[in-house]
Amino acid sequence: MDLRFFRRKKDSHTLYTEALEALLQGDSDSAFEKLRELIREDTENVRAYLKLGDIFRQRGQAEQAIKIHRSLTFRRKLSAAMKADIYARSANSSRSGKRRRRAFAGLRRRPGRPITGEGPTTL
Repeated sequence: MDLRFFRRKKDSHTLYTEALEALLQGDSDSAFEKLRELIREDTENVRAYLKLGDIFRQRGQAEQAIKIHRSLTFRRKLSAAMKADIYARSANSSRSGKRRRRAFAGLRRRPGRPITGEGPTTL
């Protein structure tokens, strides 16, 4: 009898914790795989998507990071703090990808932050 089918899946908290531990140990490849597994199981885990986007940015894949962070902006029922975090990370990814105008637009759009001026010197 093949027992692989009866193996218990890890819950999302365990996978997220393991991914964070891997990042702390400098093993971004393992963290990346754990986050992907987590997202397959729990598509509502916004923090996992944020970390995955950060890993893409660190790997020099800013466009993929931007796609992930931008897709999160369309989610409903996010706290103002979470929205601010998403916009800040999106801006960081845009800046990494040499998309400075988009980066500044993302920073100006952050909830709770006044929108003033047109250029980066007024942020």
